[in-house]
Amino acid sequence: MSYILCTDICAQDVPQVTVFLPNPPKAESDLFICDNYLYTYGKELRTTDRGTQAKTDMVWSLDDYLPLYADVMGISVSDIKASNIYQLLSYGDRYGQLAIDAAVRSYNRERPYVYFNEPSLLPELDELHSDESSYPAYQSCLGWLYALLLAEVCPDKMNDMLKRGESFGPSSVISGFSFDSDAYAGYLLGSAILSRLHTHSGFDDLLTYAQADYKRLSKASTRFDDTPYFAYEELPNSVIYLPEPPTEGSAKYTYDLAKYEEGKSLRRTRSGIRAIEDVEYSTDNFCRIYSEVLGVTINASVTPAIYELVSRVHPLGNAATQMAKGHYMRKRPYVEMNEETSYRPDEASLRETGSFPSGHASGSWLMALVFSEVARTQQDALLARAYTFGQGRVITGYHWQTDVDYGRLVGSAVYAVLHTNKEFVSQMAKAVNEYKTLYSAIHPVKDQAQEADAPIYTLQGVRLSAPPTRRGIYIKGKKKINIR
Repeated sequence: MSYILCTDICAQDVPQVTVFLPNPPKAESDLFICDNYLYTYGKELRTTDRGTQAKTDMVWSLDDYLPLYADVMGISVSDIKASNIYQLLSYGDRYGQLAIDAAVRSYNRERPYVYFNEPSLLPELDELHSDESSYPAYQSCLGWLYALLLAEVCPDKMNDMLKRGESFGPSSVISGFSFDSDAYAGYLLGSAILSRLHTHSGFDDLLTYAQADYKRLSKASTRFDDTPYFAYEELPNSVIYLPEPPTEGSAKYTYDLAKYEEGKSLRRTRSGIRAIEDVEYSTDNFCRIYSEVLGVTINASVTPAIYELVSRVHPLGNAATQMAKGHYMRKRPYVEMNEETSYRPDEASLRETGSFPSGHASGSWLMALVFSEVARTQQDALLARAYTFGQGRVITGYHWQTDVDYGRLVGSAVYAVLHTNKEFVSQMAKAVNEYKTLYSAIHPVKDQAQEADAPIYTLQGVRLSAPPTRRGIYIKGKKKINIR
């Protein structure tokens, strides 16, 4: 099993954050000002119990993360005890390290403690990490990735697992190693990594063995059942694992106001038009949107397996936000500001509903992760389109920016938990095969040409500048080649 999995770990096969994430905020931008406020607030927490947790959370290896999840799991995990869970997390860690290393090399953002020329919460580590880019944040990316993986392994603990994973973001801010926007970018990269892992050969088998480990060791009454996906009450509870929405006068609330005004300024642009086109939350509209990205037609007649997958998954993205929506009942921007939206038909029906978090942002990010598993080579473009979809809710005036930001985390949580359902996994396999058949029929010559011209890498992920001359196994395109 390990050998099968290892063939998929290559440095070139990682999500490209420059495609689907925005650049780090520029100095004096609204988001940068918000980052500065939250950095200052984080310093004030360093002498509190939350600061103690932040110091504990600043870890850099899987073996140091595992004890932090042990209390939530109710079992300890090592390569001897719960070896299948350890192997699953170890594989995710190795690939996650490659992905985040590639991501931080794409940017050169100074860490907060470097930018402000101040000591961090862990001054003994300052010099060691001072030259590293802080965007996206290391701890929030890997912490959220482990939480998503463990939510698949331990679905009965999913809410507490997700809450623990989300806490690594604020910890990295309090410590002074990351800005808040770095932490948020880390969450999104973590969810993209999870989706890519599910396309690796043997990964789902390893997940099954890990689930069996957990059931055996915890003696939990966890159901890995065949019922149609999930009922509302079985979904991750967004009240438990999300932070509260920003309150008036806070840095994030001020940021929300600035993004609301910015969104209004875009309503007559192409982005504003697309935001209205994206308003409809339905199977057919999601199929239309992602068909444009994939370059193939997704509908009930051409791709029945994919269409069924979309029709059964997309309602869960919105449903999983309803617990927090009803709990907080945050006023929507157009209600709070007593102004019109750019799409009037929904104003009356949504006026008395909660704004936090965004169901549209959750559903679009969820569907992009699902489509990324169906068509792994298109992940970056799919996530970029989903990111735009969410921003459209700010432009139309139906959601605050933080509603959209945390909506994407809800979508990634649902995506992880879906993999505990056998019927979903079975339908996903049908969808993957259907897409491969359809794509091969449309692009046979192009695929062959691309394979012939594909770059060659060592098994360690190093790209060669010329054809290899030494004996050994190499990776070319999606295949192994043997040079004798």
